[in-house]
Amino acid sequence: MVNRSKKNTKLKGGKPVEDALCKEISTLTGHSGYLTSVAFHSTEPVLATGSWDKTANFWLISSENPSTSPLLTLPGHKACVDCVAFQPSGNLLATGSSDRTVKIWRFSPNETYDECIDTLVGHTDKVVAVAFHPNGDILVTGSWDNTAKIWHYRSDRFQYISNLTGHNGWVTSVAFHPNGQLIATGSNDNTAKVWLLRDNLSAVCVANLNGHTDWVVSVSFHPTTYLIATGSWDNTVKLWHFVPNGPIDHNPVALLNRHTRSVTSVAFHPNGKYLASGSSDKTVRIWRLSRDLLNAECVDTFIAHISNVTSIAFHPNGKLLATGSSDKTAKIWDCSKIIILERRIEALTRASLATKAIKELTTENKKLSNAVQGRIGNPPDTLQNRQRQAEIVRKKYLGLLPRNPISFTQCDSCRAADAEAAAWAEIDPQYRVYFNEMSISHCTNCPGVAEEVDTDEMPGGRMSRKKVKKMLSRH
Repeated sequence: MVNRSKKNTKLKGGKPVEDALCKEISTLTGHSGYLTSVAFHSTEPVLATGSWDKTANFWLISSENPSTSPLLTLPGHKACVDCVAFQPSGNLLATGSSDRTVKIWRFSPNETYDECIDTLVGHTDKVVAVAFHPNGDILVTGSWDNTAKIWHYRSDRFQYISNLTGHNGWVTSVAFHPNGQLIATGSNDNTAKVWLLRDNLSAVCVANLNGHTDWVVSVSFHPTTYLIATGSWDNTVKLWHFVPNGPIDHNPVALLNRHTRSVTSVAFHPNGKYLASGSSDKTVRIWRLSRDLLNAECVDTFIAHISNVTSIAFHPNGKLLATGSSDKTAKIWDCSKIIILERRIEALTRASLATKAIKELTTENKKLSNAVQGRIGNPPDTLQNRQRQAEIVRKKYLGLLPRNPISFTQCDSCRAADAEAAAWAEIDPQYRVYFNEMSISHCTNCPGVAEEVDTDEMPGGRMSRKKVKKMLSRH
């Protein structure tokens, strides 16, 4: 794990601090009680936090001028603020509380006063989870009264519509799928459920996610697929593939069990290729999903707080991560390196694919040339067969590659990249690939010299190409 107070400290296994994917920007101190929830505004550089001190705070987030004091404090609840959520448009904030109510606050980045426009009353126990529909006009709330409720925004007010009943314990977490048709709920009955939202805004349970051995306290939908992540007090994260119109009982497709204490929060990165998990072991782990979404590899671990991590959230732009803790602070982390790493992996994928295509297409090109010149070997190896096979191989690779002019960066030592570019030119000048993202200081044709990848976008400059290739091979 990373000790960020020492510049040259290494992780177990020799991972340098500079290779960590997340870097702390600021620590937000202002609450006098445990932080329970964090949520980013969709467009403004603003973070909302909820706390046991009965308030929610707005914070202005700026990497150039980090703020350590709240922009605005929202009093009004009579007990702990257990959850916060911004409306997707950012105009409203919902706060759920142990006082059994949900308050709706109007937010404007240009105003410095609070305005509670609605208080939702209906739950008979703590409200510990809130989530907005992607359209912003529907709210789902989860409570320790064993129910989740659906509310509809009409005439500047949220009206109660229906109950989601089916859990045999407290509803501890709720989430909407990006398509707005599905709701996920977690419970202290050790299960999660998936609900289909009907046109009349009632909901029917369409999947039971059974597999955890302790409370399910966090649920999150993948941004583009039906993959679901759940975090539990059994110290694990589980991944589930919801199958529409499939069997109601689902089994997990992956078990992520690197945390040593309860997993308190899970969140998918907006690019859909990474997952973050926070835990009572004080750490946050970053997981890279496999291409088939059937597994994930932990690619970064860092100690985020001096006490339990209670909540995590990615900014919609994917460049920031917020964490809340029972140490009464929230922290902002720069995770733009995740995006840069993914670009590198994609570039290596294209490079690997291009190299394979070059070899196979060049072979087919030679065979075709021999056929044209009458040097046909076996009787079936006619000119027509060779042309057909060459076209099959060509489509196999070129359909997967971007159809842009090629530009391979030269190797400083042997300029082998020029040979690859020449091979592409011989095969078909129309189909080429840009590969300008990386500068190959030494290629595989240079014996005894370590390969490195360099890019101006990456702070710290160089990363082991061998390491990135190894990560790539696992997926």
